[in-house]
Amino acid sequence: MNDWERPKITENNALQLLIDYVQWKYGEEEIMNLRDECTSELNFFGDNQYLVYKQILLWLTFESKDPQTGKLAVEEFVEKFVKNKNNGKSDLANRLLNITKNITKDIFLILGNKDDVVFLEDSHKKKFNVKIPKEQAALFNPGRFVEGRIYPWGGWGKGDLHRFASIALMRKSHEEVMREMGLITTPDQVMEWYEKNFKDKAESIVISGRSSSLQSILNKLPPEWINAICVNLGIKKTGKRGVRK
Repeated sequence: MNDWERPKITENNALQLLIDYVQWKYGEEEIMNLRDECTSELNFFGDNQYLVYKQILLWLTFESKDPQTGKLAVEEFVEKFVKNKNNGKSDLANRLLNITKNITKDIFLILGNKDDVVFLEDSHKKKFNVKIPKEQAALFNPGRFVEGRIYPWGGWGKGDLHRFASIALMRKSHEEVMREMGLITTPDQVMEWYEKNFKDKAESIVISGRSSSLQSILNKLPPEWINAICVNLGIKKTGKRGVRK
């Protein structure tokens, strides 16, 4: 195996270079061959091989130990490439190694988001600030849930900034589920139902041919319809049914 070529490792590029190292070590074909061994959720992605590949890649990076070395890929990466001049572990090395010790796996409630940071709450009510791609912020609607693994990496405001250690699986909010089940209705849904019900009743009126007078037919129609007809024809509205003005 040829040596892995890399630029100088810094805080800004360490995570990406770590992923690059794992891809170089295993290769795309071998990564996909480990599908059955991967303990991360894969069924969610269906036939999307790209997302399956990314999920296995992240699993190999942070959670799966190499049977030959007995080490995680991140541990190998630190030992080989991230050391200070005194051959000891640097602050960056410690931060990388701490990832595996501080991964939080849960189904998180989305509290809100700002720019490229989403605010999450785990099942124990602990809150996290998690960095996400800015173009994906619209998916993280408050009230929805997201399943995945997160780890601390850097600071943001008054709290630590976390990142996802797996592909985030978005789940609908309780409100969205209840709407789909018909347990919650919006004003538009109520109006739509009312108008349909109103129309169905009016169209179900039976007119018995010659024996029906205009007055009897009009009396069967909803008064709202009669008033609308009068407005459109420019004539006076009626009062109660059967009473002329």
